[in-house]
Amino acid sequence: MRRQPTSEVVRMIADQHTEITDAIEAGDGPLARKRMEDHLQYLRSNYQPGDSSDLASTDGFDVLPDGTRVGA
Repeated sequence: MRRQPTSEVVRMIADQHTEITDAIEAGDGPLARKRMEDHLQYLRSNYQPGDSSDLASTDGFDVLPDGTRVGA
């Protein structure tokens, strides 16, 4: 079971996807790779298994790429 990401995290992920595809469409392989690596690192740091008793919990989906917490 997974927790639900906050709306801020959903926007962040969508923005990261856009940055990745923009780099690919521009033919900039090194930038696309960097964007993808950053995106995967962000997901790894945030995508934690949730407490199956509370699937609406957003805990664990609040760390931004710079390490700050959403709403802090």
